[in-house]
Parts: sequence; structure tokens; C-alpha cells
Amino acid sequence: MVTPVLRALRDHFVGAELVGVAWRYESDVLVGSPLLDRMFVYDHKHDGQPNRRNWSFLKTLRRERFDIAVMLPNSFRSAAWAWALGARRVIGFARGGRSGLLTDPIPGPSQATPHPVLDEMLQLVAQLGCRSLSRRMELTTLLEHELQLAEFWRRIASETGQTGRLSPRYAAINTGGMSGALATKDWTVEHFTELTRRIVRDSRRTVLVVCGPGERAVARKIAVDVARPQVFSLADQTLSIGLTKAVIRQANLAKVVHRLPSLKLTGKHAA
Repeated sequence: MVTPVLRALRDHFVGAELVGVAWRYESDVLVGSPLLDRMFVYDHKHDGQPNRRNWSFLKTLRRERFDIAVMLPNSFRSAAWAWALGARRVIGFARGGRSGLLTDPIPGPSQATPHPVLDEMLQLVAQLGCRSLSRRMELTTLLEHELQLAEFWRRIASETGQTGRLSPRYAAINTGGMSGALATKDWTVEHFTELTRRIVRDSRRTVLVVCGPGERAVARKIAVDVARPQVFSLADQTLSIGLTKAVIRQANLAKVVHRLPSLKLTGKHAA
């Protein structure tokens, strides 16, 4: 969802160098993107010396002498980091008691009413004069991951005796979402199994169940319980964000059920 914001900054600040600062698990999503010139990645894995690691990373950033820091996260910590790195302008939403850390505190829209976070981020960069505010998101994949996916479909074709295109018309289902560093499991396995069964039955699509390292068992169970020759999972593959991006890019349909714990899979609303 950050790519429209990066595109707006790229189009407005022609010739400027755009540098990203992100956690390790976030940076993988933007690998290969032409929207950033460079990326500083903070590896938050515990090494027993967090204070020394933080200070070393901050010194590295301060040497860059940034002109503008655009704070997309709403956390106090992210604003503190932006203030500490010494950018001439630090722009972000005035939330969570962090106004004093921002040179350009922007009143944010009310969080009492649900609204797309993408629109909120675009509103933020509009304060910098950006006028190219398209909501179109961009997904960039690497050749190695596209080839890994192609090899996966070749192996499936060989094992099942299928012929035709190597990458079939398929729907991708993701059973888990990430919120910060916490995984959220909103539906039961049974719900996802029934949804997969209906996609195969009603649309005659192949279904590929996407998973992370901690979700292999769930992905495997869905494929086994549906028991249809058109259902596969990535459970036995070498997993990465890059492979997931390739799967999503080539899919005809991507279904992610997120933060809907009370939704019941019944009737026409199940689709």
C-alpha cells in the first residue's frame, strides 16, 4: 500500500534520491522496486546488545543528512527516530503525543471512522505539494522468484499429468495476515477449507494456498481436506516474501480474509 505514496514522491521530487528505512520483514516487500534508490534495513533480531545496535544504526542514518523525512507509521517510536536522524523537515500525522518531534505536524483524519490507510498516507504527502495521487498499487518481483514459481507449476504438471499452460488460471488464498510483528488468524481452518472448496466448485479455478513458515501445517491441511486435484499449497516449498509476491502477481484472484472473526460462511455472502 505504500507504493502509491512512493510514486507520488518520485513524480513530485524529480531528480531527488528516495531512501527507504524499514524493518527486515517490511523491506522484503519492496525488493526490486524502482520507486526507491536505496533501502536501509533495520534487523530487529535480538543480539544481546540492542542499545549498541540502535545507536550504530542511527549514526548511519544521520550521516545521510536527509532533507525530508516522511513518517508513514503513526507510532511515537518512528517519530522519535525521524527526529533523532536530524532531517531538516519531519512530516507526519500529529498523533500519540508526538507533535513536538515533527517539524510539520499534520492533523490526521479521525480514527473513529474506518477509512482506507492508503488514502490517509496520500493525504500526508499531499502536504508536500505532491499532486500525482493515484491509488494504483505496484508490485515488483524478481526473476529468481518467478522462475521458482514456474518450476513449481512444472513439477505439478509432471506429477499430475496435466498438460497445457505451465501456470494455470488460479486463485491464491492467504490464511494469515501480518500486523506489525504479530500474525493474525481470523478464520478457522474449516472456513478456509469450505471457501477453497466453493472456489473450485463454482469457478473451476485451480487454488494455490499461500503460507509463511509458521503456516505450513494449515496450508497442507486445507489442500488435504478439500481433496480436489485442483488444490495445491506452498507448504513444501522454500518460502519467501519474494515467492509470495510472484504468486500474487500471477494469480487471477487473490483472497485474504482479514480481521473478520465473526463472519459466517453462509449463503451468497460467503463469496
